[in-house]
Amino acid sequence: MALLLLCVGAGYFYIEQSKPHGLQVYYLNVGQGDSVLIRTPDNQDILIDGGPDKAVLSELGKYLPFWDRDIELMLLTHPHEDHIAGLIPVLNQYQVNKILYNDVAYENNNFAEFEKIIQDKKIDTASFVYGDKINLAPDIYLESVYPFGNSDLNAIENINNTSLVSRLVYKENEFIFTGDAEQETEQIILDNQINIQADVLKVGHHGSKTASIEAFLDAVKPSQAVISCGVGNKFKHPHFITLYKFQQRDYTIWRTDEDGTVKCEGDGIEINCEKML
Repeated sequence: MALLLLCVGAGYFYIEQSKPHGLQVYYLNVGQGDSVLIRTPDNQDILIDGGPDKAVLSELGKYLPFWDRDIELMLLTHPHEDHIAGLIPVLNQYQVNKILYNDVAYENNNFAEFEKIIQDKKIDTASFVYGDKINLAPDIYLESVYPFGNSDLNAIENINNTSLVSRLVYKENEFIFTGDAEQETEQIILDNQINIQADVLKVGHHGSKTASIEAFLDAVKPSQAVISCGVGNKFKHPHFITLYKFQQRDYTIWRTDEDGTVKCEGDGIEINCEKML
């Protein structure tokens, strides 16, 4: 009987996971850190950051079919522990086809291990700078907003401001991912008049007051804002000033510390966001 129930459950999961879907963006509940899973309608998997520990594995297990052990594309925004640490177990348990990251001179054990695994597994890597675009499907692409190709990232004192900022577009649906980019980076993007308009904003630096300047928010013009942070975190993210800015603009605010994993799914025209508790 137990075996029969297991087979029925597996069959149901297979049917559910095989159903047609739009562009799915999961803002994963990984505690005080960042991790975003993107699934294209043809089931390509893109992972941006991995959070602070192996919690990302259980999250991936919820939203990826058990038979899908391939991640077509991985992005590391910057090598702080709360973004890179979870990528180590992912690299060890999944087949990752390509990794985009901008190498910076930053010393920590996880960054060293990250690069060692890449070398040992001979994973294809590339930098991702403004002007670069990855075509994921005929109507879907991921483009780099920041940094610029001529930037000396090692001259930037605050490692948060080396964060890879990217924009995902599916027909009329637009998402922007900011890593931990702070107000200095936001101003540089604005000064260069880069198109950052998006329906959904992954809020910079976990909702800290050091990010989300007024002009940046006005340029993005999102209807939904997602803050990735941990319950009762010592940094007291998100900051009340940041939340006030969003409330003044009538954004729908999602928080992984309160809502758990948040899924936003777009059909190319409209986007629907919901919590996955």
